[in-house]
Amino acid sequence: MPHDIKVVPHRMESVTISSEAVVNSLTFSYHDRNGKQRILGPWGGPAGSSFTVSIRLGAFEHLKGVVGTYGPFDSAGNVITSLTFTTNHRKYGPFGRGGGTEFTVPVEVHGSVVGFFGRAGTYLDALGVYIRTY
Repeated sequence: MPHDIKVVPHRMESVTISSEAVVNSLTFSYHDRNGKQRILGPWGGPAGSSFTVSIRLGAFEHLKGVVGTYGPFDSAGNVITSLTFTTNHRKYGPFGRGGGTEFTVPVEVHGSVVGFFGRAGTYLDALGVYIRTY
């Protein structure tokens, strides 16, 4: 099932990832241009989620890149098998065991990831990002 945001994001606030062998689900919150908090997710399913991590970005912390892997898993087809998030302060992850094809979403110096779109069923199948430049 495809997922997307409805209101233009301004600043990422938090990301919550549930994973085990693969990324089971993703939830995130952001602030829109009016400062209102928006929460989306979870995208994906519980699928035995034994490991859940919530990342709350600091006031001056910005999401600067996403690296991950995708590949076939059980009968679900291709899913996100791992995700790692990099901010201007530190790295979070990897979440999931990995394996498969690597993808990288770098962000230019004067930009940050402010939201996500994707596709999910039992697991997180695909993930894209919205980038805001400043």
